[in-house]
Amino acid sequence: MKISLCLITKNEEHNIAKCINSVKNIVDEIVVVDTGSTDKTVEIAKQHGANIYYFEWVNDFSKARNYAKSKVTGDWIIFLDADEYLEEGKQSVLLNYIKQVDQMGYETIVIFRINYDPKKSGFDKGGQELRIFKNKPYLLYKRPIHETLVNINKELDAIVLPSEEIKLYHTGYSEEELTKKDTLNRNINILLEAIKNDPTDQLSLIYLGREYCVKEDYKNSFYYLNLVQNLNDENISRMIKEYYSYFLHSATKLDTSVKEIFSIYENAIKYEPNLPDVHYSIAMYCIDKKAYQEAIIYLEATLNSLIHFPRDQKCRISVASVPFLYLNLAESYFNQNLFDKTISTFTEMLTFNKWYKAGLIKFLEIMSSNAPEDVAEFLKEFYNFNNQKEIEFITSCAKEANFIDLITML
Repeated sequence: MKISLCLITKNEEHNIAKCINSVKNIVDEIVVVDTGSTDKTVEIAKQHGANIYYFEWVNDFSKARNYAKSKVTGDWIIFLDADEYLEEGKQSVLLNYIKQVDQMGYETIVIFRINYDPKKSGFDKGGQELRIFKNKPYLLYKRPIHETLVNINKELDAIVLPSEEIKLYHTGYSEEELTKKDTLNRNINILLEAIKNDPTDQLSLIYLGREYCVKEDYKNSFYYLNLVQNLNDENISRMIKEYYSYFLHSATKLDTSVKEIFSIYENAIKYEPNLPDVHYSIAMYCIDKKAYQEAIIYLEATLNSLIHFPRDQKCRISVASVPFLYLNLAESYFNQNLFDKTISTFTEMLTFNKWYKAGLIKFLEIMSSNAPEDVAEFLKEFYNFNNQKEIEFITSCAKEANFIDLITML
């Protein structure tokens, strides 16, 4: 059985080596199709053993992917984005899974992918992505943007790999990468053209609304998501949760009536009661309105939904967001003069992640009028005062909180 790695690239010199190296030991062939790089992408790919082909960019990812697929000679294809890489130490695990799936007679494999932003911890998102498939002529990519692999003869029947055992990481949606590649504007232009050609394309409307929301153009996001008419359309079934997530988030950022906002929220929780994003959007909406009593209800609902919502499904926030949620909950309790609740929530926050700097700074700001020896004693429940790294962390936070007296107790 021969396995091929396949990539389409444009100006990926800072990503491509890591991508290739993450699976290089288990592939027999590397095919790179470049769509117009002006940096060292092609040179680096060649250094890593890739066969290079060129494709003139025509604003259609499916055409580029299908061209790349036509150059592959392997029995199985691992088709990655250049800004994706396999989890370290998992090459043999992936190879074993491909062999097992091949023996089972399946032709496509779905793997969990984390959208990772190293500069924005707490908002890592994940979802299942079809990245591995047999090299068959009837398996082709469709759609110009957010392209999807389809079986032109029947529905795909994929094996889903367990996310706790193996995953991909994707840095393409980090703020740095989005800015560097101007990804959002590129996607928006392609989607606008798709909708111009077919105004009833529900999936493109959702994708377009999502891209505008990520760009923080909430007016356009709300406009296009409001054009989605048929939520029963099977073509958009996998996107309904994201639709509600971005639709509600955009609504809360505009001068939308309270009635309309809560109508979207109610419809969303009817569809999925444990969708963290929608509880979170209402919680932050309430905080913006200084309605802290109501914010507490929705922040608690967000935390509870994160326990129950499947971690392998896409949402705007994740379990990594828990310290941030605890911080907002503690501040809401504090603004309601519920001091005991404030302290107990900060306790939960520090128990979950004692290195959450923004949370510790806020806690020390609130506690700065208390005796420093009492605060130091409290912190000893979470920190080792004999550990230099932990003392330096507390000291840094105390300085930012202007709690100078505490530093003398460390």
